[in-house]
Amino acid sequence: MPEFDFDFNFDHWQTLASGDPKRYFDERQQVIADFITSQPEECQSALLEMQAQIDALRASSGSPIVASRQMAQLIEDHLQLLSSQLRQLQDQTQALHQSLLSNPGS
Repeated sequence: MPEFDFDFNFDHWQTLASGDPKRYFDERQQVIADFITSQPEECQSALLEMQAQIDALRASSGSPIVASRQMAQLIEDHLQLLSSQLRQLQDQTQALHQSLLSNPGS
């Protein structure tokens, strides 16, 4: 698995976006692809899907502020799902623990 090393330079990206938008989007796409391929193989398809959702939001939002709000909502939705799954896992773990305590010889 390749290692991802990205030193974000805001001024560089801002200058690139305002001066050469095509190059900005090409480089942005390459950095995203490099990051995704640097992750464990079992995570890459989920990351590609998430990036596709982000790109679709950006394309359909009409403005950067609307896109930011929609992405924040997407992140919140994912966090709520993870929280719910964590609670279910904790409940199941506690039930298993109680079951093992009440039936120590089984």
